[in-house]
Amino acid sequence: MKHLLHSLALRVTMLIALLVSFGSSGAWADDYELVTSAPTDWSGDYVIVNEPSTSASTFIADGTVTGNSFSTASAVKTLSAAGISYDATNQKLTGVTDGYVFNITPSATSGKYYITLKGADKTIYLIANSSTGSSSISTAEVTTNANWTISLGNNGNVYLVGNSGRYVGWNSSYFRAYAASNKDTYKAYIFKKVVDASKVATPTISVPTGAFVSTKTITIACETDDATIFYTTDGTEPSSSNGDEYDSENKPVISETTTVKAIAVKEDLTDSEVATETFTKETVLGG
Repeated sequence: MKHLLHSLALRVTMLIALLVSFGSSGAWADDYELVTSAPTDWSGDYVIVNEPSTSASTFIADGTVTGNSFSTASAVKTLSAAGISYDATNQKLTGVTDGYVFNITPSATSGKYYITLKGADKTIYLIANSSTGSSSISTAEVTTNANWTISLGNNGNVYLVGNSGRYVGWNSSYFRAYAASNKDTYKAYIFKKVVDASKVATPTISVPTGAFVSTKTITIACETDDATIFYTTDGTEPSSSNGDEYDSENKPVISETTTVKAIAVKEDLTDSEVATETFTKETVLGG
């Protein structure tokens, strides 16, 4: 009887742990840590806030707010409204679901990155207006004006710099783009997903900038050193026994609308989650 009660207690404990990790929106929730040291590679999942505090606000990244509305108050929520808690002692966000997460991947331009809305049901890029005088931040389903440079400021804030050289910052009720002279006045901060050290990091999938009208070369990366990546382009789930092994010297090329799935594996570690991206070929009028 004691053995049975002990077994039941263990199961209840595990169930409670699972429920704690399950967000109020019905999606799995993760922890994110404030980035205080710039990484060599910014690839990964991130949350952007206006300040590291319990009263902070964050972008809505689920695809329900897009286009020029991204530079309005409708594109943000307070952490409490998003079901996210801030732990000031450990500088950590808890209870984060994908609807508030951006995925950052290397772009085709060296040293620059794409920032996409992780919670959207299709690939939507964060973009900065190409005009040096524009204050708008927007989104699009194409990569025009989607290149970003990323670094950290002296005050712990993040410098997200778009094509026009303007910086993402907070203006009291929403995010917008500011001239370099205001980069430390109107700030943004960035938190990165806490990665389980016993599990391979989820791969990131990206393509070069520009319209997809003929072919695209696929780039897949993984933060876990020496991990092996397997991918598919036929809609099936990739694994070490299904799909092709990714070779950075012989990258896959697609010529039609394609869903790319990738998984990363490494000996002695749990396989990564499967990353999925769909790349849509554009129709050329008269072609």
